Amino acid sequence: MNRGRLVRWVSRSALLGVTAFSLIALAHAPPFRRLLARAACPIGGDLDATPAQREATRVRGLEARRGTSPAPSRDVRGLVLGITPVDAARASLGLADCTVDRAGLVHECRTSTETVFLRTDEGSRLVALASVRRASLNVAPVRAAQELASWSARLGAPHTQLGTFDAETLGAGLLAQARAEWRFVDLVASVTATRVDADEVVITLEAQVIPTTLAANTAAGATTRLQ
Repeated sequence: MNRGRLVRWVSRSALLGVTAFSLIALAHAPPFRRLLARAACPIGGDLDATPAQREATRVRGLEARRGTSPAPSRDVRGLVLGITPVDAARASLGLADCTVDRAGLVHECRTSTETVFLRTDEGSRLVALASVRRASLNVAPVRAAQELASWSARLGAPHTQLGTFDAETLGAGLLAQARAEWRFVDLVASVTATRVDADEVVITLEAQVIPTTLAANTAAGATTRLQ
């Protein structure tokens, strides 16, 4: 199997919150793109649908991951999901090398260290962010653990966790994976590390806002910081 395609498939599968790699890899093939829309993948979706339809599908697909309490923050890298315009997000993150899908909703941006996916709603507001980076097997556990600590400091302890971000878990073999996920009524987020080669691990960060009314968030005692 082509190594680059393997890394890309694993990266995208991590965004879905599913560990059944073979099924997710298959779903990313062009004939099965509509399956991705149902899974609320921030990258995939039905390119024939209108922007409003694609956003509605993304939100519906997140219902199974929705929690019961409001997120303490929607901040991701200094951006506020659901608020920050995508152009401002790109400028803030210094993302210049980007391609945009034909619907204008998904910006795929590359830097020297990672690939960043920005998903917008029909109003060009940032509703999902995913980061994909590669690291050696020796370095990956440290970087993934740092990301876990950073997200936990903002969001609290993960609601679910599969494996631990250490050399023992990731060294178990090809496609060994550790994953932590946070589930709120208005936000889902995850950190995933997946081994894709003898000495390579893909680290994926994902955050997606689930629209709710500001009034509902306030009543529930949300402490979401708005810009």
